[in-house]
Amino acid sequence: MPDFQIDNSVIEAQVRDFMRLCNLSPHDGNITLNMDGSVHRYTVEGDRAGSDNGYYCVYTDGYPAGYIGSWKTGAGSINWKFDTRDLRADESRRLRLASESKAYKERQAEREQMRLAAQAEAMKEAERQLAHMLKADANHPYLKAKGIEAHNLFARDGKLIVPLITADGKMFRRSYQTISASGDKSFYPGVSTTGLCAYIGGSLRQDSSLIIVCEGYATGASVFEMTGAAVYAAMTCGNLYAVAEGLKAAYPKVPVIIAADNDEATPGNPGLTKAQEAVKRLGLAGVVFPTFGEMQSGTDWNDYVKAFGFADAQRTIKTAIADALSRDRAKPEIREHAAAKKLEGRVRAVEGNELMSKKFPDMKWAVEGFLPSGCSILCGGPKVGKSILALHLALAISVGGVAMGNIDVELGNVLYLALEDTERRLKTRIVESGISERADLSRLTLVTEIPRQHEGGEFWIDGWLKNHPKARFVIIDTLQKFRKPHGRDVDRYGSDYDAVSAIKTIADRYGVSVLIIHHTKKAKDEDDWLNEVSGTQGLAGAADTLLFLKRGRCQNIGMLRVTGRDVEEAELAMTLTGFGWRLEGDADTFSLNKDQTAIIDHLKQAGMQTSKEISECLGINVNTI
Repeated sequence: MPDFQIDNSVIEAQVRDFMRLCNLSPHDGNITLNMDGSVHRYTVEGDRAGSDNGYYCVYTDGYPAGYIGSWKTGAGSINWKFDTRDLRADESRRLRLASESKAYKERQAEREQMRLAAQAEAMKEAERQLAHMLKADANHPYLKAKGIEAHNLFARDGKLIVPLITADGKMFRRSYQTISASGDKSFYPGVSTTGLCAYIGGSLRQDSSLIIVCEGYATGASVFEMTGAAVYAAMTCGNLYAVAEGLKAAYPKVPVIIAADNDEATPGNPGLTKAQEAVKRLGLAGVVFPTFGEMQSGTDWNDYVKAFGFADAQRTIKTAIADALSRDRAKPEIREHAAAKKLEGRVRAVEGNELMSKKFPDMKWAVEGFLPSGCSILCGGPKVGKSILALHLALAISVGGVAMGNIDVELGNVLYLALEDTERRLKTRIVESGISERADLSRLTLVTEIPRQHEGGEFWIDGWLKNHPKARFVIIDTLQKFRKPHGRDVDRYGSDYDAVSAIKTIADRYGVSVLIIHHTKKAKDEDDWLNEVSGTQGLAGAADTLLFLKRGRCQNIGMLRVTGRDVEEAELAMTLTGFGWRLEGDADTFSLNKDQTAIIDHLKQAGMQTSKEISECLGINVNTI
């Protein structure tokens, strides 16, 4: 236990902020959160009143942490950990020591065992309940509204029950989803649905001709009724990959197609995007998705049936499936031709002499020598001054002046995602920066809240750059607040690389410099500072430029290390002043004392001399020399 008490209101405020960032805010914003280490349910904003699909668990002993989630989405829990930004430096240190204690780690392990045991018990209870349920009536209002039959459904208390099974060919029942007459859905509490799916219908053997994976039950029912194939519903787009992966492993010779939702009206089109990602990563046969004209609206194949009629929808999906299978099963020479056609326009090659004859425009810089166009990452320990440097650069470029004390920068629009700051703190920092009260800050856009990268944040940045053709600089402070959180059993290197690579793509598209603020690991590496970047090497691999800011506590002198594809590798001295960071020059030269500086200056003028000769000229003790 820490030797001080963190105010519960501070912890609760952070939990509420985290809920909001994850789109899981309580329906009643005034509810009091119970932070006793137990799981508590609540109604998520936007859900039907009294549904209590949301849940949270917060414990405050040792280091405050916990998790939140929604049994409606079935996407699994999202871990939360207390951010020490609201503590004093001494409190932060004590809290860190507490989190590294043996007792705290033992409590963590115990909690994890309790969580897994609770999930196992929840699975057993769900299986027990499913064993005593009756088959659903085809006249249920939801089925009538959707125009579908009851395929492997149960019913209880007026609700449809959709059994969820393992996607490994063994079909073990592990959980279920309930669907009300009005279409409200929720998953059985306490069980993660990752890798679980609903079996809609169709025979499945090792020599079967096709497996189709889709999102929701109604979509799966329509697809099964139109195709007769073996159809499985993953229940959420985020679960498509896990379900398809399990079925492909169980039936390696059976082609798998994803019948995706087409969420055109949703930023990023998550239904289609997730499906295409699964197809690409798993090497599936393909994706088939509906398209709606201006006169019709919808997202899935069930909507398509209702919009255009069963016969038209059946012809459309069967044609799309046949096309996907023909591409997947084509003869090698046909596949090679198709692959070559697909690559046309996507491969850029140039002969050496032609390359050398080309003239290219000068490199565009946000700050010459440090921040070229493209994606850069500025990392450093907590509270060393990364955000101060970021704001200093944002002000310099948006006003058009001098950065870091002596580097002229070109005027342009700047977008600053200050995701760890409030508007009050930003205003205070701008005032303290010493900028003129008459300065025109109309070219500076400050953002304190934005959806995460995969939830529309990346799409919003793209739109902002499109609307600001004179933009030169974008800051994302911090990466952890913007990127998609790591899920369980995820390829962390690939996830890190993809997160930064997607940001780099936007930077390259608009020819701007994007600076990502990130943290370092606790462990130090004297041989290579790049190994101190928090996360995997996928972050550094995807970025164009890496900058590392280092400063000792209670010191105003720091070091900025720079490396990258378009910059010279350097170690530079920096001074933290009342107005931001000032570049002092080469770190080794800046660290010299006055005698060392005098000797170097003398030798530059006099050439090679002995220690005695230097001593006689400068009056410095020969032993010092």
